[in-house]
Amino acid sequence: MKKSLFNRQFETVLRVRGYHRKYADLFPPETMCGKLFDLIETLTPQLSKFAGSEFASDGLIKSAVTEKAQARQVLRTCMEPIYRTARVIARHEPAILGQFEMPGLVGDLVLLKTAQGFLENAESMKDVFVANDLSPDFVEQLKAAIDRLQAAISTKDAKKGQRKNASKSMRQTMDQAMDAVYRLAGLVPNKLARNSPLLAEWEIARRVHSAPVSKAPEPNPPPDKSTQASPVSVA
Repeated sequence: MKKSLFNRQFETVLRVRGYHRKYADLFPPETMCGKLFDLIETLTPQLSKFAGSEFASDGLIKSAVTEKAQARQVLRTCMEPIYRTARVIARHEPAILGQFEMPGLVGDLVLLKTAQGFLENAESMKDVFVANDLSPDFVEQLKAAIDRLQAAISTKDAKKGQRKNASKSMRQTMDQAMDAVYRLAGLVPNKLARNSPLLAEWEIARRVHSAPVSKAPEPNPPPDKSTQASPVSVA
């Protein structure tokens, strides 16, 4: 559901709830109108909760995206010295170079797969890399970087799932609320047929306002020819 539509519908639900609270004595709980108004009363806090969960999930997703980007960079930073050192070693052992090819702009899964290959190949010849001045804990650093990116991907997916669930619940709840408003739109006039002021107030409360339309910019006016200098003739 688009947020602009949800906001406009939520405003309608709040107005309808406010109308009921103001004139509850006209709609006894045992009547159909009373039951529908009570349903809206029950659904309104649920809508606020789901909307809040969706908003919170948006923030968590942004944070997870940032963490994933940082984890990717850390992993590439761990891989680059291994690749660079392998190129040096390959001057005397050419076969090694094919085991440590640095990836270009690739997706997360390809990057992780390549990094795992670096890890498996480097573990078997750790001493050679360390002998070429690579940090003694480079394997442990690479393992940690791989774990961090995997965790970041899982966290992001989990937060996106939470948002999806919140959005689904919010949409379903709003559908229930708007169905109640629609039904009330047909029933409330039966109660207020002889009370024009209250009926007019109800009509205002139950309407969903249209989305605002952006006004197109006005075109630049044509130049005022009267202000333009006349060409000077040369004798």
